Amino acid sequence: MKLVGDSEIQAFILAGGLSSRMGEDKSALKLDGRTLLEIAEAKVAELGLTGSVICEDIVPRCGPLGGMITGLDQCSSGRLLFLPCDMPFISADYLRRFCAQERACADRDGLAGFPMIIPKGVDRQVRQLYSDGEFSLQKLVRKLDLVRIPSSNAELELFNVNTPEDFEHAQRIIAGE
Repeated sequence: MKLVGDSEIQAFILAGGLSSRMGEDKSALKLDGRTLLEIAEAKVAELGLTGSVICEDIVPRCGPLGGMITGLDQCSSGRLLFLPCDMPFISADYLRRFCAQERACADRDGLAGFPMIIPKGVDRQVRQLYSDGEFSLQKLVRKLDLVRIPSSNAELELFNVNTPEDFEHAQRIIAGE
């Protein structure tokens, strides 16, 4: 699998959410001396992929679907890897498993989620969901027939920092507590 300098995959870091449960911009929170956004950018760099940060969705207020539509508009590659900025413990090895697929999503206890890789050619289907007012990731996964990739350490790798309590938990993990 070719990754370093892979021009077929463009990574998009999703950092455009409202952070309403956190009460402040999650991407700017510092964990072990780096912001959550910097941690995500380092993961993309470790894979050797070209990456872009999506801070503002072209179609606002529809959750991650808005970020995906924005990425589809900006993408110049054949496939798009979407990585949220709030998953600080995801491993490059796990992300490489996505890059080996044409279309895939994370699977945690039967629920589909990020990270996610999709081909550029599905933009019409994604936009149709938006037009229909269907912003559910589960519906998107079914519509695009994504392969679900479980993590052997989902509790850690797929951990999202969504609330102040989650951030405190992440700090305890870093501290080895």
